Amino acid sequence: MKPVQANLINCFVLVFIGLWSFQSTDFLHKTAMVPVITGIVLSAFHKGMKEGNKIAGITVLVITSLLFIALFLPLKREIEAKDYLGILRVSLMLISCAYSIFVLMRNIFSAQKS
Repeated sequence: MKPVQANLINCFVLVFIGLWSFQSTDFLHKTAMVPVITGIVLSAFHKGMKEGNKIAGITVLVITSLLFIALFLPLKREIEAKDYLGILRVSLMLISCAYSIFVLMRNIFSAQKS
């Protein structure tokens, strides 16, 4: 899979599951909007990545990595609350971010070899 496609899928997952998470908290936890906003920001780099802009790719990698790390706090909270649906939502966002990071890193390292 190309990094552009992985980023786009990650954007959709973050936005839709993030909105689902925000709605499931009865709109109380404003921090549930962080993945949604991050997904929208990442989608802004889609055109640059499609054109092969390396700065856009590296920026997406950094933002995705930061979100990946930040998502462990909500995962811990959901595990402590034994909210299995919440664990599923956060885990799906973590898996999506991890896959996107993997594809982006693989692309960067393959570009350095050639």
